[in-house]
Amino acid sequence: MKVMEDLAQPATTRRTKSLLRGIAGSVVSRGLGVLAPLLLIPVMLRYLGPTYAGLWMTLIAVAALTVFADLGLGNGLMTRLPPALASNDLALARRLVSSSYAVLSVIALTVTAFLWATLPLGLWSSVFDPQGVADPRAVNLLAVACLTAFTVNVPCALVTRLFYATQRAASAALWQAAASLAPILPVLVFVGLDAGPVAVVLVSVIAGPVVNLISTGWFFTRISPTLRPARALVAWNDMGGMLKLGAQFFALTVALVVANSLDNLIIAQVLGLAAVTAFAVPARVFLQLGQVVSLINVPLWAANADALSRGEIAWVRRVTRRMILVSTAALVTVSVPLVLFGEELISLWTGEPFDVPVLLTSGLAVWWLLMASLSPLFMVQNAAGVIRPQLVGWSAYAILSIPAKAYVAATEGAAAVPWVGVGLLIVTVVPTALHGYRVAMRQVASTGTAKVSATQVAADG
Repeated sequence: MKVMEDLAQPATTRRTKSLLRGIAGSVVSRGLGVLAPLLLIPVMLRYLGPTYAGLWMTLIAVAALTVFADLGLGNGLMTRLPPALASNDLALARRLVSSSYAVLSVIALTVTAFLWATLPLGLWSSVFDPQGVADPRAVNLLAVACLTAFTVNVPCALVTRLFYATQRAASAALWQAAASLAPILPVLVFVGLDAGPVAVVLVSVIAGPVVNLISTGWFFTRISPTLRPARALVAWNDMGGMLKLGAQFFALTVALVVANSLDNLIIAQVLGLAAVTAFAVPARVFLQLGQVVSLINVPLWAANADALSRGEIAWVRRVTRRMILVSTAALVTVSVPLVLFGEELISLWTGEPFDVPVLLTSGLAVWWLLMASLSPLFMVQNAAGVIRPQLVGWSAYAILSIPAKAYVAATEGAAAVPWVGVGLLIVTVVPTALHGYRVAMRQVASTGTAKVSATQVAADG
């Protein structure tokens, strides 16, 4: 027993230090990342006007829809890769990485071909501008180009998961900050050149994928060459377990996207693009602040996977409790000023008078407060591969939220939409999140390790 404790102690120490660095890096990098919307939104509002600004914000929101295109493989790597590395099975780890990149590259090429095949049909203008306010040809071309950038970004963004899976959360956070800041300079240049709304919107969305491509090269040449993907290492047998777990993450991601990323599109359909801008600007401010809280919890995923594969339940319980307190306290601290002085702060920020109802800001604050308290529980479940409770909760939320939000937007206005999310979150997601956490901890307590150990990965293949 003493030998095992001596062996486990360095792993625990490394894990804790990596987690603390990751949390600190997430806070700093997200703070830097907030500069992008703080600088870009006023510029875009003045240059694009309400119609094209609404289109830009709708396209950015729809970008979240592309996360499902990785079939859950990115999340699967964050669950499967840490145990493989903990057992020093580098051959298996590299096969998993190589096979994941192979699958995602094929998907990206296929979707890109489909998007450009639909360009002559002019379908996308009716999707993003149903009232026909803007030039339909410009909207159609811009939509296809932006969706292509988002699609190509799917395999490029996989590197962020690898940073997290190898417990380099601080590096992941810094690269994410770079991707967030990347659009600032080109947008300012294109606005200065008066390149037109289409060019400005397009350059704003392709900058991030370019940074992800650069970070991919950096990771495999300077950080972890031993995990570099190779065509010869693509092993479909090893992908059996990954695809099975990835399918669950895929379904969960679809439910999350449908539940949480369609508000702008719903409001555009019900109230028009101008109403999107009035809703999306305050919502984007809270999104940036809420993502700070979410990002400080992401390093828990790989850390928990490592700890659970070693049977260190006490560490997981202790850290989870602390992160719930930290997350909720952080969210309350940043959201209270926005609820009390949201209209003044946002008007000062954008340089234009903005009507920001307290109903809207308080609803956004409460929604993100709930998410902050649940996030550490989700990280334990993800690390243990316990996905079904989350899937049940978020699927119920997604099914109920679309008609409910559309109805409330039409009858009460866009400001009431977040409160629909709050009510549904309490009824559907909170109970399943608590149940899933208990299931994950019981599972590890009964077996001594998580079911996603490296041995299980090989057996699944």
